[in-house]
Amino acid sequence: MRGFYLQEVHSAPDYRVPHVDAAYHDYWARALAFGYQAPPRDDPDPELRTTPYFRPPGYPFLLAAIYKVAGPDPIGPRVVQMVVGLLNVLLGWVLARQVCGRGAALVTASWLGTYWIFPYFEGELQEPAFSTFFLLGLLHVLWRWQRRQRVGWILAAGIVVGVLALIRPNALLLIPVLWGWLAWIQRSDARLRSRLVGQGLAMGLAATVVIAPVTIRNWVVGHQLVPISANGGINLYIGNNADADGTVRGETPYGVLDTCYDWPGIVKTMEMELGRPVDYQGASREFSRMALDFILAHPDQALRLAVRKTIYYWGPSEPGDNREVSIERKLSPSLRANPWDFGMTLALAICGVMLFVRERRRSGRRTDARSARERRGLANETWQAGMLWLAVALLWWVSYLPFAAGSRYRVPTIPILFLFGGWFAVRFGWMVLSRQARTSAAWGATLLGLIVVCHVNLIQPGSSYARWHYQRAMSYWELGDKEAALQEYQTAASCNPKNPAVQNDLGVALASLGRIDEAIPHFQRALERNRKSPAAHFNLGTAYESKQWYGEAASEYRAALQLDPGHVGARDGLERVRRLSAGVSRSVGTGRAASPS
Repeated sequence: MRGFYLQEVHSAPDYRVPHVDAAYHDYWARALAFGYQAPPRDDPDPELRTTPYFRPPGYPFLLAAIYKVAGPDPIGPRVVQMVVGLLNVLLGWVLARQVCGRGAALVTASWLGTYWIFPYFEGELQEPAFSTFFLLGLLHVLWRWQRRQRVGWILAAGIVVGVLALIRPNALLLIPVLWGWLAWIQRSDARLRSRLVGQGLAMGLAATVVIAPVTIRNWVVGHQLVPISANGGINLYIGNNADADGTVRGETPYGVLDTCYDWPGIVKTMEMELGRPVDYQGASREFSRMALDFILAHPDQALRLAVRKTIYYWGPSEPGDNREVSIERKLSPSLRANPWDFGMTLALAICGVMLFVRERRRSGRRTDARSARERRGLANETWQAGMLWLAVALLWWVSYLPFAAGSRYRVPTIPILFLFGGWFAVRFGWMVLSRQARTSAAWGATLLGLIVVCHVNLIQPGSSYARWHYQRAMSYWELGDKEAALQEYQTAASCNPKNPAVQNDLGVALASLGRIDEAIPHFQRALERNRKSPAAHFNLGTAYESKQWYGEAASEYRAALQLDPGHVGARDGLERVRRLSAGVSRSVGTGRAASPS
């Protein structure tokens, strides 16, 4: 399955030209591996060397290591990530076998190996394969501690949490939950309870040691206390504002965060509008303040947003953020061949949790003398491990509630759902084989009912074909196929004529083909939707200049410079049109014809 999908990915236009976070990861990793160069596609300089990290650095570091070893070809990361995906299958099998038995392990591994969402994200320059790997590794480490209770396993758990936090900072919330779990399973042993404080400190210290180099680096380059990354504030605002809908929408009062390259410009715009110096830490605080003000002023709307994000997170659809995941699946023969979906996964997991609790209650009531003590001991270990799995899965969901919903955010916890689902599938199979007609019928009806409920789309996030075509257009453009790019831009504009980025880039494509008169209206439409785009002002100024409308061109160049004082093209363009307009004035004054532009 992964081999077929890798072949599909290889032929896609965005294979060599990724987008949004993937493009940022790719640029960052290549800069680390091969040296810093100009950003792709004339994007603004993300200032990676001179400012605190905006995004968590864990995945770009891993990607840079892959490029350093495998070379610059984009096939390397995809192959490595698919190998990591297969390791995740093995990790899931081992964990299920240790805790739930061989039958559940085989079922869990078969689902992990064939569920389409895993190879999809393994084919992207995104982090889910590694997040899943480290989260499963954490569950393994804690199972080992559960069996032997040595401090080394606690330190290992802290290290894994620290590494995971460098990829996904919300993983830091696992530390208090894990400490609570340790306290819960040691509550009946006074000797073990006395070690709780030391265990919590050891886990926190190990995680801190892993994270500390990044924190120190952020302080050295920017003199700002940014423990991992500075994107928490704006992500909180994206999830909590008057126009939020629960998905990733990057519009802010200080500009649009379409990609991470836009962040330095947003900080500069904030600095100008607030009239005081603003650094990354200050910008994050300002966005956090705006989000908290909204929550306090509109608690009912904030609650509705939380409910909406919950429905997205646990719903049957795949809400996109960087990519239109559901469209990608529809158009992929490899991915759509597997009918398994999140609704089926969730229904089986809920049944597994319900049966898990029921089995625990029954094991607590057993009094048969032959092996009661051994059975209760095994039941306790299984019960404790299962409660840890459930707590981790629920925490992962809660940690994203303040922000926004996206398909990739829930991927690391899907193996936990498979663990419960695989355990239920084996138990249910034994009910049927042992002719427990009434019990198996009840559980079968429960499963069917949950499958129906879990496939109900209470809120349909929708799929943006405009965005899908727009991203393909940008890839074709970067690859030099301007005609294919123009067709994709036009299709994207017809799907969503209100998107300012689409209108701007369509104008650029038309202008590059010499169709200036057709390009100008698209630049104007882009500015109608987003007056704070220096790129659209600059492009419109260039178009006006080519038409020898020097006054209008100068006005647009000034607007671009006001929004981005460091815009070299706008500064050069303004100086150029001043000279040209002066030449026109002299020509008119002496009766000579003006020189062509």
